[in-house]
Amino acid sequence: MTSPKPFIQILKKELSARIDANGNYSLRAFARDAGLSASQISQILNGKRGLSGKSALIIGQNLGLNSLERDVLVHSAASSHSKSKKVKAESADSLKKLIKKYRQIYHSKKSEVAIANRWHHYAVLELLEHKDYRDDFAWIGKKLGLQVLVVRNIFSDLEKLGWIRQVSGRFVASHSHSETSSDEPSLDLRQLHLSFLKKAEQSLQTDRVSEREFLNMTLAFPKNKIPEAKDFVRRFQAEFAEKFYDENEQKDSVYQLSVQFFRLDKKDVTYE
Repeated sequence: MTSPKPFIQILKKELSARIDANGNYSLRAFARDAGLSASQISQILNGKRGLSGKSALIIGQNLGLNSLERDVLVHSAASSHSKSKKVKAESADSLKKLIKKYRQIYHSKKSEVAIANRWHHYAVLELLEHKDYRDDFAWIGKKLGLQVLVVRNIFSDLEKLGWIRQVSGRFVASHSHSETSSDEPSLDLRQLHLSFLKKAEQSLQTDRVSEREFLNMTLAFPKNKIPEAKDFVRRFQAEFAEKFYDENEQKDSVYQLSVQFFRLDKKDVTYE
């Protein structure tokens, strides 16, 4: 059996990421976001329908894919389905270079995030420090709103990563938290952030105001200060952890700190 074309792989991975971030997300919703009908996207994903480079670009933009993903999507589609032999050849050459970079970024087997790319992996790690913690998958599932089978798989993942180990019959965290550069494009990291954003949305709708804090600020901003702003946010995160984390203090809850800083206006808008 031949492997799916790269543009099919990218679309399937994007669909999977969205479903993992939102259990109610469907193929129909994916088709809507891509600007296609459900039957069209289904045929494309099953390799029964071709895709032109122009259509691939539109789909990539509609789905909000980054520039590398869009380029692979476009050149993969064009190299397979363009009516022009010249375009096919040129796209095939471009695709060879792009696919190498894409695989280095998105398919590294050594990437921890590629395995632990869900909010609940990190929640379980922190739950191990809860004062009432029990090595009981049913108890953990109730605390985090997860099925027992899901909890069992999480512990299996964390053990494979070496993030937890058993000491005297009890699971303890052994993972020393590392930092992954958020300036590198990564579908796994994007998926992780999406899963946290989904949990934030749920908290906003269900948690009491006294138990959460949501702030927003909208401001005009000079682009040349973006690196400085990002560095400031990262320092704040480190200082927050230093101030409020005490390994000797009893913990009775698990919280998530998320800070978003992103552009709202459209880039390079011109008027004729």
